[in-house]
Amino acid sequence: MSRLTRKQWLYVGGAAASLLIAMRLCLHSGAHETVARAIATNPVTNSSPAIAIKSPKQTWEAVQPHLKQADQETEQTVDRELQRLAGYFNAIQRDGRLEKFAEDALGLSTKFKLLTEGQDGFNASITRRFEETVLSQRDVESVVANVVSSFNDELDAVDNKLLLAIKADADTPSTVLAGPLPTAPQIKSQFANATHAARVAAIEDIAPTIARELSGFVVMEIAGQAAAQGLAHAGMSRDGKANGVVTFGVGLLAGLVFDYAVQKITDPQGKLVATLRPKLIDISNATSNSTRDLLQELGRQRSAVRRQLVAQAIGVTP
Repeated sequence: MSRLTRKQWLYVGGAAASLLIAMRLCLHSGAHETVARAIATNPVTNSSPAIAIKSPKQTWEAVQPHLKQADQETEQTVDRELQRLAGYFNAIQRDGRLEKFAEDALGLSTKFKLLTEGQDGFNASITRRFEETVLSQRDVESVVANVVSSFNDELDAVDNKLLLAIKADADTPSTVLAGPLPTAPQIKSQFANATHAARVAAIEDIAPTIARELSGFVVMEIAGQAAAQGLAHAGMSRDGKANGVVTFGVGLLAGLVFDYAVQKITDPQGKLVATLRPKLIDISNATSNSTRDLLQELGRQRSAVRRQLVAQAIGVTP
């Protein structure tokens, strides 16, 4: 048998009080017509229809629009967070980082390093400069983690709105719940426990993939430009060995000085920046796509937790 809610007990209690008053009037005055009038106006015995208690299934069906609305708001939150992520990469395009990196990367010191330290030393140096100036794996990890954290915070507000709507519907004499509705912190806690490990793993997987692709492209592009310009003028091959009779000393120095003059005319820094911009857009899109997949999966899991806890309160199996 379903238990009556507090409001339902108050409702029944008020009706019982009306009957007691009528009986006392009868005993003191002996006026049977007074009792008749009291009974005729009694809301339980005459004018009020019986309360129809909803079944758990009916209650569950009644809350479906609220749950669907929460899912829609979750999708809208995904879009907002991806816009924040795109803004981060757009800022890199605008704030002069690429220009500064290109100037450093194609300077005389970089070409000299290629000649003196070989390909491995050159690669490590260029990668380090790019990470310090433009974008690193740690930067990608940090921005994606911030997006995920902000996403979860926004879902707290979605949960609060959902629970208030369900509580308003359930706060009627016809609705009897099997247990208390969950709180937003309870939903968040159960969701966090269920998804923490997968969330961390996903973030750690996105950043290295993006960083490896970008740094590899940058190293190859700069190595090609550096070797094609300064080294040819210095009479050196791309493996750092002298061509013909050119020596490492005077020939190299003359070639690098000549190349510096050539840079002023051909603007290799500008060409490198122009090459890096679309690549950075590709990296931004790849990061956005991976992050969208992650947020959508987290949104689906959050929805499942909501439905499970609300269903338990109603007394149904979702």
